[in-house]
Amino acid sequence: MPRIQAGSLSAHHDLVWGSLLDALERLLAERGADSVTLAQIAAEAGIARNTIYNYARDKQDLLAAAAERAGNDLAPRISDIAGGPGSALERLSATVGALLSFFVSGTHRHLLLQSLTGALPQDVGRSAGAPFASVVADLTAIVEDGAEQGRFRVGGDPGLTTRLLSGTMAAAVHEVAAAPGTLPAVRERTMEFLLGALGSGSTGTDRSVDGAS
Repeated sequence: MPRIQAGSLSAHHDLVWGSLLDALERLLAERGADSVTLAQIAAEAGIARNTIYNYARDKQDLLAAAAERAGNDLAPRISDIAGGPGSALERLSATVGALLSFFVSGTHRHLLLQSLTGALPQDVGRSAGAPFASVVADLTAIVEDGAEQGRFRVGGDPGLTTRLLSGTMAAAVHEVAAAPGTLPAVRERTMEFLLGALGSGSTGTDRSVDGAS
């Protein structure tokens, strides 16, 4: 295997760590998490089998780190949508599409499926879910904007409304994670349900948003 080079020990560590996470994500795109082994990850990353233990205790560590990295990439995208142009209705639709699409494949999908079977350690779940705190704040901002525009009914408590919306989103995420092919139908039904709850008659699908399909 080719030796990975870097300018310093710290840079070398970061480079190998990133290579391991990239390797895991490529393997997950081909097969389920249960069938991926540490030996396969090491081979895909181009490092010796025993070297992987210098970076992770087990496969769950790598899954959690890869999911956290992906979540950290997604969170700014959601913030851009929430603070971007367009009505609150359009931004909510784009946010729903981006979040659901995120769980159709990759490490977050596999971690979610493991959590549903009780196979995911709590500390791994907390680490993977950490980047999503900002997503809740962004959803709250969209709901508040919609209320100010007279498009959404929030009953005087945007925070509670957002938490109720988040529960609906969680159910939708479970659906697409279990059956990725249902994404278009689940996305449409989720928006119908959310907008019915918010008192808006439009589906919010009048604008094409990158990441929402």
